[in-house]
Amino acid sequence: MSARRRWRAAAPLMTIAAAMAAAACAESRPAEEAAAEADTVVAAASADSAALRACDLITEQQLEDILAVDLEPGRITNDHPADSQCRWDLPGDPQRGVSISLRQLADLELYERVPGSVAASGIGDAAVWNADYGQLAVLAGERVISVALLIAEPERAHAEHIARTALERL
Repeated sequence: MSARRRWRAAAPLMTIAAAMAAAACAESRPAEEAAAEADTVVAAASADSAALRACDLITEQQLEDILAVDLEPGRITNDHPADSQCRWDLPGDPQRGVSISLRQLADLELYERVPGSVAASGIGDAAVWNADYGQLAVLAGERVISVALLIAEPERAHAEHIARTALERL
């Protein structure tokens, strides 16, 4: 794990620890007030990551228009504060469709290491396309949007169009 990734992973914990230490040192305030302040800091640290889910990034209709296929409604397949994933299946085929992930405090390192990955320019802060897996990962600030086209002959242009649409909602 890179030093940047370790720092990003530890930053929310350090914020929480600092808030708890400050609350413990506040001798003149009642314990309830100090505990409420610590809870507020914890909530604020996770509010950005919990506010937006992968299914919120694009509509079923937008995906159908871009890919020229019918899809079932999107469903959450993973929903954690730092990682949200949504899946739209082809009707009657749960093995094929589109999957979009939104990862908080992430970088492209995991995607770059996958064999077949190549840099994709002109989208987000940085991006990686993998034709073998039909997957585009786009870095936008401290978030990564991953678009996986689980369809026959996935096209990079489609993945980029989907990612650009999703980036508008960040």
